Amino acid sequence: MHREIGFSPSRRQLLATTGALFAGTAAAQPVRKANPAPAGAKQSNGALHRQKLVGFMLGHEQFTVPQLVETGKMAAQAGFNLLATSDHFQPWQANEGHCGEAWVTLGALGERAQAGWMGTT
Repeated sequence: MHREIGFSPSRRQLLATTGALFAGTAAAQPVRKANPAPAGAKQSNGALHRQKLVGFMLGHEQFTVPQLVETGKMAAQAGFNLLATSDHFQPWQANEGHCGEAWVTLGALGERAQAGWMGTT
């Protein structure tokens, strides 16, 4: 159920917050691989980028997180090898009822679906 939160930032407040977010992400360090390849193992450099990707976009604006996870699972089983969702503040306007969290959704989906690529747009 959607409820009003009673907070409506001005453009100036929103831009100040956005600047702080960008500054924070610029300072972030790259993440190491959890399971690096053994020494001497042949590594795939961009194998995923060489194959044809057919994607399915999971819309937080229209569906709840459990619905998106189930839909994403079915999309992967149907042959979609790219599953994506948008990672931005939602809903954009008052008539959009859902406000899912992209990374939580992708984490739950990663446990239930096998896709070549999952991420945000």
